[in-house]
Amino acid sequence: MDGDFRRGRTLTMRQGIGAEALRILEIGALDKPIARRSDGEVVYVDVVTDDRLREMHAGNARVDPASLVPVDALWGERRLAECVDRGNGFDLVIASHVAEHVPDLIGWLGEIEEVLKPEGELRLALPDCRFSADALRRETGLGDLLANHVMGARRPTVANVVDFWVHHAPRMDGWGRYEGRYSMAGLRPERSLREAIAAGERVRDDPDAYVDVHCWVFQPRSFARAMARLAEEGLVRFACGRLIDPVMPLLEFYAFLRPCRDPAAAAASWRRAADAAADPVEGSAEARIASLEAALMAAEDAMRVVKASTCWKITAPLRWIGGRIA
Repeated sequence: MDGDFRRGRTLTMRQGIGAEALRILEIGALDKPIARRSDGEVVYVDVVTDDRLREMHAGNARVDPASLVPVDALWGERRLAECVDRGNGFDLVIASHVAEHVPDLIGWLGEIEEVLKPEGELRLALPDCRFSADALRRETGLGDLLANHVMGARRPTVANVVDFWVHHAPRMDGWGRYEGRYSMAGLRPERSLREAIAAGERVRDDPDAYVDVHCWVFQPRSFARAMARLAEEGLVRFACGRLIDPVMPLLEFYAFLRPCRDPAAAAASWRRAADAAADPVEGSAEARIASLEAALMAAEDAMRVVKASTCWKITAPLRWIGGRIA
């Protein structure tokens, strides 16, 4: 299943790649890059060096340290445009399961826009909180995004770290929930409150500490609504090119963003995407139940119309007689 997951993600994120040579910047590719060197001029960016990545993922069963792609540029304290050769701009920027880790999402998007061509595209893959280890967490609000942006956060804040550790539930069975064979009732966070406090104190006391967490919690609709508000006020200069709902086994969603200097047009594109987002997810057990409930309500409404009709009233004696005979 994990192989199917990765193949599906790669196919989705690589749409249109390969037909011609492109300038592509991929952020946080690790050992599973979406872009390939053969696709054109590809630049791999991360926040730490190759050696540090190998050290960080030495015990991670999901990452093969020997297959990590070489990091071409480091993007940490400096702006992205200062870290890469912008040239005439990049055709494509790819970030798979990176945006949720970024402390200042608004600033991060702005720095990416600076290096994209006007006709370029930013492609994001993000975990859907309904099916991930973030299932117990509150979805991100505008106030959360704005607070970190005001601080210019370059590392997860105390609030980001503590909230993640208090609610993180890695035993969440996303596929089981999608298929209706897993109940959220028994799901519990893995960490204790004291562990969460200790992690927060580490961030507070060590200005160089970088505790990697999911800073942001979204599903497609909440992401699109947040983007609509930010775009409306010019805080994010991206329109929605596509918003792709999760499908089995890809219990993540995708957002393809295009640079847009028209706040009204950008906001409208995100509002349309939010309205079209599936909640519950199409094909899920929850969606099937909702469909059956809707069909039942429609049948009940139709029956009420029939019972209120003249024909129903006139034939009442016949139904009474039929019932007596039966």
